[in-house]
Amino acid sequence: MVNIVTFPQSPSDSQKKTQYMVDVGFGSQGPSQPLSLQEGTESSDARPLSMHLSYGPLPANEHEDSKLWRYEVKTSEVGKWAPMYCFTDLEFLPQDYEIMNFWTSTSPASWFTHKVVAARMLLDNKNGKEGIMVGTLTMGGLEVKRKVGVGETEVVASFGNERERVDALAKWFGIILSREEKEGIRGTETDLGDDV
Repeated sequence: MVNIVTFPQSPSDSQKKTQYMVDVGFGSQGPSQPLSLQEGTESSDARPLSMHLSYGPLPANEHEDSKLWRYEVKTSEVGKWAPMYCFTDLEFLPQDYEIMNFWTSTSPASWFTHKVVAARMLLDNKNGKEGIMVGTLTMGGLEVKRKVGVGETEVVASFGNERERVDALAKWFGIILSREEKEGIRGTETDLGDDV
């Protein structure tokens, strides 16, 4: 799910608008700042990762007039753009999001029902610059990994039971679970099978 935020370009002309795509939930390769909803606009926060938007039909589309926005990234200066996801600029209603979220969080075909995942952007607050993204911290499977800039991915924590996983969520992501939230994993595929 992305949000499209619209601003008038000038107070005197409400017909001219500037739009931005905002996505705070995609994960470590997602945009960490709003992207102008214009084809080819490029942004880069944590080099070498670059991101941009393109607009057009997907390769699988049978009709060339079926156009979508595509969020794409490349992981090196000379790399190729890799599509991450596509979206439309049609307005969605709350019930649309309810059904999309229900499927994502309950369907056996969704990988979110097979893994506990978390992502956090790492920021550099040095040199008077606040909020400059320098890397990512991710949890997937039984590990927490850190990647800074073009460096290697480093495993900073691993775990084999629920208590260790809950501790890793608190330590690395600042996520403190209530007793009820800790018990919510019981009986699911991702349950590591010990007391929390």
